[in-house]
Amino acid sequence: MDTAARLRAAFVAACTLDVAVRKPGNVSLASPGHGMQAQQFIDSAHAAAAPLSTAGATVGWRIEHAVAASWAAAGCNSNLGIVLAPILGGFLFENHLNLAFAISSAATFSSTVLIFLLIK
Repeated sequence: MDTAARLRAAFVAACTLDVAVRKPGNVSLASPGHGMQAQQFIDSAHAAAAPLSTAGATVGWRIEHAVAASWAAAGCNSNLGIVLAPILGGFLFENHLNLAFAISSAATFSSTVLIFLLIK
């Protein structure tokens, strides 16, 4: 399997896993929400995978075409965060690995604090 095919498969798998897990306030296989169903996210992932993995394309082109493909497949932009996350993650990994770890640590810490304070 070539690199682009592996990237597409990983992206679709990540998007599918994202809706397989129940998260409060988010759409999942078990809980539709915000006027969306989990299948829309999966359909969007399949549609957006090709533009995101287009060799030689600029970041802007990849985002624009992935969002357009997501709209065409699902009737909404269900995957904007997922479209942007791997691009941002790749950039941070390549250029600012320490910052990526700091952001991840801050997110984990703040989530833990919120759970501790708000879950009774």
